Amino acid sequence: MARGTVVIDPGHGGTANVGGSDANHAVSTTRDEAVTRWREFLQKHLPANGEYEDGFQRDYVRAAQYELMRLEYLLGHDKEGDALLQQLEDVGGQ
Repeated sequence: MARGTVVIDPGHGGTANVGGSDANHAVSTTRDEAVTRWREFLQKHLPANGEYEDGFQRDYVRAAQYELMRLEYLLGHDKEGDALLQQLEDVGGQ
């Protein structure tokens, strides 16, 4: 990654998005840092029972899953990226 490049991540705080996180205003300086933050975000906000509070939460969590998957592949973590790809609803047909 080029010097000074930032990677969008879920961050902490921000505006009134899921759990107070705001992906549009938070950045990481490395891809590894972004992966860590996306994983933490998903652990906190991915409903264990599959029941989302509303469509916004579902879309936000889903976007986080895609972003984490993209970063895993960019970092060469193919097994992790493949596992995330299989979890996504579009692939599972749910």
